[in-house]
Amino acid sequence: MNYYTMNTGHKEFCPRVEIGDEAIDELWSFMSDDGWRPIPIMPGYSVDVSLPKFGLFATIARRENKNIYPVAALGVIDNEEDARQVWKRLESDYLRLGDRPGYRSADLAVPRMPNSVPWCTVYRLEPIDVGTLWITIFERALAWTWIEWRKRPGP
Repeated sequence: MNYYTMNTGHKEFCPRVEIGDEAIDELWSFMSDDGWRPIPIMPGYSVDVSLPKFGLFATIARRENKNIYPVAALGVIDNEEDARQVWKRLESDYLRLGDRPGYRSADLAVPRMPNSVPWCTVYRLEPIDVGTLWITIFERALAWTWIEWRKRPGP
């Protein structure tokens, strides 16, 4: 799977073998539109998954008291037919970051849709540091879970 970060233009390949079957099984229950769900082993963080007829969208957020602070958003596709729809939504949301306090549109990298599928494209709402590096692993695991979920009925 191609993994692309819109904010930086960074691209890399994430093979399925990097994500263990145990992680896929653990995240299988996330493949539904059930609203915010706590992320296993990461207290204080939640994910909201959306499953339209095409692709997967998710927002990862930090929770403090009753407040939710989004830290990253992602979209995943596994076929060329859905790529344009998912990309349009991600790109639109990403470019609106320039309207948020603390962001300037001139500072945003020009996003480019990955040219081969499957892909997971993310954009950051907060910087990733050593303490939150797990988010990139979670994004990849969630993406591979969705790709596997599309192929089989369940673990």
